[in-house]
Amino acid sequence: MKHIAISHLLIGVLVLTVYGRQTYRQSTDKPPSQPKCGPVVGPPPQPTPAVKRIGEAKITCDIRSWDGVWQTNYGMMKLHFDDETFSGNYGPSAHAVRGRFDMKSPCVLRGRWQHTNSQWTGRFTFRITGPRTFTGNWSSGNADPDVAGSPWSGTRLLAPVVVLPKKITLTQLELEQAKHRGRLKAQHQAEYRELLNAQITEVAALRNKYVKQGDAQKAADAAHMLAELRRLTDFQPPKEKEKRFVEAIVEAKPATVDMMLLKPARLKESADKEQGRWARVPNELVGASIFATPPTGANGTADFKVTKGGQIYLALNYDYQGNGSGGWTEERWMPEDFMAAGWAQVRGAQMVAWNNRTYSIFTRKAEKGEQFRLRCNKYEPPYVILLDGGKAAKVEEN
Repeated sequence: MKHIAISHLLIGVLVLTVYGRQTYRQSTDKPPSQPKCGPVVGPPPQPTPAVKRIGEAKITCDIRSWDGVWQTNYGMMKLHFDDETFSGNYGPSAHAVRGRFDMKSPCVLRGRWQHTNSQWTGRFTFRITGPRTFTGNWSSGNADPDVAGSPWSGTRLLAPVVVLPKKITLTQLELEQAKHRGRLKAQHQAEYRELLNAQITEVAALRNKYVKQGDAQKAADAAHMLAELRRLTDFQPPKEKEKRFVEAIVEAKPATVDMMLLKPARLKESADKEQGRWARVPNELVGASIFATPPTGANGTADFKVTKGGQIYLALNYDYQGNGSGGWTEERWMPEDFMAAGWAQVRGAQMVAWNNRTYSIFTRKAEKGEQFRLRCNKYEPPYVILLDGGKAAKVEEN
């Protein structure tokens, strides 16, 4: 029995020795695997930019798709990103824009706009539509721009490549650069003017639509934006912004207009305020049709469309009519603004009312289809005068 036990013991020791050698050989051939819960070695995975398909084209969307300078239908817009927040400005008045970039929707940019020196604010939504373009909408207050918005679009412009000769002097280089800057400026102004004119027509049509629908809030928002668009025409070159004057009131073919709210009457002087409104009227304007009834019934604006091209005269008053409450000063045009828009002041021509207010006379030839929304003061609008021998007033009387 002792021999059997010793034999079993020796066999067991031999088995353990062989198994241990095999285990050691395996451990030297292959290192043990890392635990599943251990730390990850190497850099974290980077987010992949979203890809948007438009037709056959694929457009990558990320922060770089939005950062930079854009030419929009409301002026040049600059966007600067700091991580996922962005800020910037647009238009000659540098109105502010701000918001956050949503990594889950990188092809869409949402934020708020704020007018400079004003409480007027609202929201916007932009969507990438091409490698260098976006389209979107803006709205006032907290209204959803996708539901109750007006168009706002932009294009990122690329500067053309200028090829210069291999041998060129510094003076020649400066001359070529000056010519190139001039060409770029002229091209930009032409494109900008085209965008503004198209947008003015579109917003004016929207305002008329809202007025007919009786939606006062939307009509007021459109009126604010229309005033802003017209103010944006201040980009004209200095030679186009020089003061414009004409020496006299001339007999020219009068325009015909479709006026909102204001009614025409025959323009004439009266002996006192009981018999009429006007104490002094230039002889050339006596008997003309003037859209001045009621005096303040149009909320300070003259809103009209030209139905037949011809000459138009305006009577503008800039006497004090109240403080700036209500935001009316944002819509007001000063004399230089009228001149920049093509109106000329008649030297020495004035109208005087019995309340001792004085009115300067401006004139311009208007084309059929043009639309105007003009303001010069808080309560009294620019009074439109047509040298039609009182024809428009007679139609109204009948």
